[in-house]
Amino acid sequence: MIENLVKNSMTYKELKTFSNSRSKKKDDENKLGKLISECDKFELDLQNATIKWALNSDTCIQCLCQIVGTRTGDGQFMWAWGHPSVPEKSSKAAKKVQIFGNKHNFVQLMGRKSIVSDNEANTFSDITSLLNDADGTWAGSYGDGMVYLIYYKNQKELEV
Repeated sequence: MIENLVKNSMTYKELKTFSNSRSKKKDDENKLGKLISECDKFELDLQNATIKWALNSDTCIQCLCQIVGTRTGDGQFMWAWGHPSVPEKSSKAAKKVQIFGNKHNFVQLMGRKSIVSDNEANTFSDITSLLNDADGTWAGSYGDGMVYLIYYKNQKELEV
């Protein structure tokens, strides 16, 4: 579907708008997203590409996930495909975005690092979710910044 839109000369701004709208619609329809928002802790297993969200030390939910990237407090965003701490199994979705960005000359999606706002980092998640048909996006505090990811309600392995 997205390839057809881009063939018709979709701009990066239009891609942002489309992916943001899709994510909002998914969030509105997604009861899991509401449950996740109530959880106060999370645990990433990057080797297995999973995330567990917990409430009061009890697991709320576990899903397969893909890391989009990380953003430091000063705004430096690093895509998962270029992040030394993110194994390939957890960065396949981000790699797909890089390939897509290169193919369609979307400069914003091509560089390993950039300075972006939190809003733009969320847009990167929305675009990653769209291109990988994810069920939702999520961001959480991680170290001295934020980690951005997409998740799948059903167990699903990704291929690039």
